[in-house]
Amino acid sequence: MNIMFKEKTGIGDRIRQVRLKKNLSQESFAKLVESSKSSISGYELGDVPVPADVLRNIVMKCDVSADWLLLGLEPDIPKNEKERLLLNKYREAEIYGEEEDLLRYATWRVSEGKIKYGQNKIVESRESKITRDKAG
Repeated sequence: MNIMFKEKTGIGDRIRQVRLKKNLSQESFAKLVESSKSSISGYELGDVPVPADVLRNIVMKCDVSADWLLLGLEPDIPKNEKERLLLNKYREAEIYGEEEDLLRYATWRVSEGKIKYGQNKIVESRESKITRDKAG
Protein backbone atom coordinates (compact mmCIF):
# COMPACT_ATOMS: atom_id res chain seq x y z
CA MET A 1 0.00 0.00 0.00
CA ASN A 2 2.81 2.43 0.83
CA ILE A 3 4.49 1.82 -2.52
CA MET A 4 1.23 2.67 -4.28
CA PHE A 5 0.99 5.90 -2.26
CA LYS A 6 4.53 6.89 -3.22
CA GLU A 7 4.08 6.12 -6.91
CA LYS A 8 0.66 7.74 -7.03
CA THR A 9 1.61 11.12 -5.58
CA GLY A 10 5.34 11.68 -5.88
CA ILE A 11 4.97 14.30 -3.14
CA GLY A 12 7.80 12.68 -1.20
CA ASP A 13 10.17 13.00 -4.14
CA ARG A 14 9.24 16.66 -4.60
CA ILE A 15 9.66 17.39 -0.89
CA ARG A 16 13.13 15.87 -1.10
CA GLN A 17 13.91 18.02 -4.16
CA VAL A 18 12.86 21.16 -2.27
CA ARG A 19 14.99 20.22 0.73
CA LEU A 20 18.06 19.43 -1.38
CA LYS A 21 17.65 22.59 -3.47
CA LYS A 22 17.77 24.59 -0.23
CA ASN A 23 20.84 22.57 0.84
CA LEU A 24 19.17 21.56 4.11
CA SER A 25 19.51 18.41 6.18
CA GLN A 26 16.30 16.63 7.10
CA GLU A 27 16.67 18.04 10.60
CA SER A 28 17.09 21.67 9.42
CA PHE A 29 14.26 21.29 6.91
CA ALA A 30 12.01 19.84 9.63
CA LYS A 31 12.60 22.92 11.79
CA LEU A 32 11.85 25.21 8.85
CA VAL A 33 8.53 23.54 8.02
CA GLU A 34 7.61 22.87 11.65
CA SER A 35 7.83 19.10 11.53
CA SER A 36 10.22 16.43 12.84
CA LYS A 37 13.23 14.79 11.22
CA SER A 38 11.58 11.36 11.35
CA SER A 39 8.42 12.76 9.74
CA ILE A 40 10.43 14.39 6.93
CA SER A 41 12.10 11.04 6.29
CA GLY A 42 8.69 9.37 6.19
CA TYR A 43 7.28 12.00 3.82
CA GLU A 44 10.24 11.66 1.47
CA LEU A 45 9.95 7.86 1.41
CA GLY A 46 6.19 8.04 0.87
CA ASP A 47 5.57 6.07 4.06
CA VAL A 48 3.79 8.88 5.91
CA PRO A 49 0.99 11.13 4.58
CA VAL A 50 1.98 14.80 4.68
CA PRO A 51 -0.32 16.92 6.89
CA ALA A 52 -1.89 20.02 5.35
CA ASP A 53 -0.07 22.39 7.71
CA VAL A 54 3.31 20.97 6.69
CA LEU A 55 2.39 21.23 3.00
CA ARG A 56 1.37 24.85 3.57
CA ASN A 57 4.65 25.59 5.36
CA ILE A 58 6.69 24.05 2.54
CA VAL A 59 4.82 26.13 -0.05
CA MET A 60 5.07 29.36 1.94
CA LYS A 61 8.55 29.05 3.44
CA CYS A 62 10.27 27.44 0.48
CA ASP A 63 8.54 29.52 -2.21
CA VAL A 64 7.30 26.59 -4.27
CA SER A 65 4.04 26.20 -6.17
CA ALA A 66 1.33 24.21 -4.42
CA ASP A 67 0.34 22.77 -7.81
CA TRP A 68 3.87 21.52 -8.31
CA LEU A 69 4.29 20.20 -4.77
CA LEU A 70 0.95 18.37 -4.71
CA LEU A 71 0.51 17.35 -8.35
CA GLY A 72 3.85 17.78 -10.07
CA LEU A 73 2.40 20.45 -12.37
CA GLU A 74 4.77 23.19 -13.41
CA PRO A 75 3.27 26.62 -12.81
CA ASP A 76 2.99 29.08 -15.66
CA ILE A 77 4.86 31.94 -14.03
CA PRO A 78 4.83 35.35 -15.72
CA LYS A 79 8.25 36.03 -17.24
CA ASN A 80 8.33 39.77 -16.63
CA GLU A 81 6.45 42.70 -15.12
CA LYS A 82 4.33 43.30 -18.24
CA GLU A 83 3.09 39.70 -18.26
CA ARG A 84 2.35 39.93 -14.55
CA LEU A 85 0.40 43.16 -15.12
CA LEU A 86 -1.57 41.62 -18.00
CA LEU A 87 -2.41 38.56 -15.90
CA ASN A 88 -3.57 40.78 -13.04
CA LYS A 89 -5.73 42.82 -15.42
CA TYR A 90 -7.28 39.62 -16.74
CA ARG A 91 -8.06 38.51 -13.18
CA GLU A 92 -9.54 41.93 -12.47
CA ALA A 93 -11.66 41.70 -15.64
CA GLU A 94 -12.98 38.32 -14.43
CA ILE A 95 -14.42 40.03 -11.34
CA TYR A 96 -16.57 42.21 -13.59
CA GLY A 97 -17.35 39.48 -16.14
CA GLU A 98 -15.29 41.23 -18.80
CA GLU A 99 -12.60 38.58 -19.41
CA GLU A 100 -14.13 37.42 -22.71
CA ASP A 101 -14.01 40.97 -24.09
CA LEU A 102 -10.41 41.29 -22.96
CA LEU A 103 -9.50 38.02 -24.68
CA ARG A 104 -11.26 39.08 -27.89
CA TYR A 105 -9.37 42.40 -27.83
CA ALA A 106 -6.02 40.67 -27.25
CA THR A 107 -6.71 38.22 -30.08
CA TRP A 108 -7.65 41.07 -32.41
CA ARG A 109 -4.50 43.06 -31.51
CA VAL A 110 -2.27 40.05 -32.19
CA SER A 111 -4.00 39.52 -35.54
CA GLU A 112 -3.47 43.19 -36.42
CA GLY A 113 0.20 42.88 -35.49
CA LYS A 114 0.59 39.85 -37.73
CA ILE A 115 -0.92 41.77 -40.63
CA LYS A 116 1.14 44.88 -39.96
CA TYR A 117 4.49 43.23 -39.29
CA GLY A 118 4.11 39.87 -40.98
CA GLN A 119 3.42 36.61 -39.26
CA ASN A 120 7.07 35.51 -39.23
CA LYS A 121 8.41 38.57 -37.38
CA ILE A 122 7.89 37.07 -33.91
CA VAL A 123 9.27 33.67 -34.92
CA GLU A 124 12.32 35.26 -36.56
CA SER A 125 13.07 37.48 -33.57
CA ARG A 126 12.81 34.55 -31.14
CA GLU A 127 15.01 32.36 -33.36
CA SER A 128 17.66 35.09 -33.65
CA LYS A 129 17.55 35.62 -29.89
CA ILE A 130 18.02 31.90 -29.29
CA THR A 131 20.95 31.89 -31.73
CA ARG A 132 22.50 34.90 -29.94
CA ASP A 133 21.95 33.29 -26.53
CA LYS A 134 23.64 30.06 -27.64
CA ALA A 135 26.52 32.01 -29.16
CA GLY A 136 27.13 33.70 -25.85
